[in-house]
Amino acid sequence: MNLSQYTYTELLQIRREINTELLFRSETTYNNFKQYAFIYASELIDYINKSENIDVTKMIRREIFTFSRFTLMNHLYEKGMNKSDIGRAFEKDHATVINGLKQYKELSETNFDRFIGVRNRIEDLIIKFNHDKTKTEPITTDIQAQCGEATQFNRH
Repeated sequence: MNLSQYTYTELLQIRREINTELLFRSETTYNNFKQYAFIYASELIDYINKSENIDVTKMIRREIFTFSRFTLMNHLYEKGMNKSDIGRAFEKDHATVINGLKQYKELSETNFDRFIGVRNRIEDLIIKFNHDKTKTEPITTDIQAQCGEATQFNRH
């Protein structure tokens, strides 16, 4: 394509069309990512609930519930989910997620024994969940194909 054959106005129009197309692709990819991330979070929460015989979405303040919730929130945040989406997965608002992430960090820094025990158990279950999921799922889902490899989510 020889750009010199176009007028300045035509080039601006082409640029607008390209920017619009790129924006549409970006929004579509991000929406697909959000759907995939929410499905992943929901399945992970269900897996942890069944494995530990608890329900981390309930507002129960016993240590096993809160420490598990903090660990899961931190894992999902590190995977790239935003706080509002994590909150939706837990049926909570984003402020609860902010507090959970803060508590996770503080408890990790203090090396509180009971927290470390629960955190390690939940992290082992997360690893097992991810390992089991890769063995049972098809190599590439439709959403993964559209988003690219979705093993590490990108934060927007």
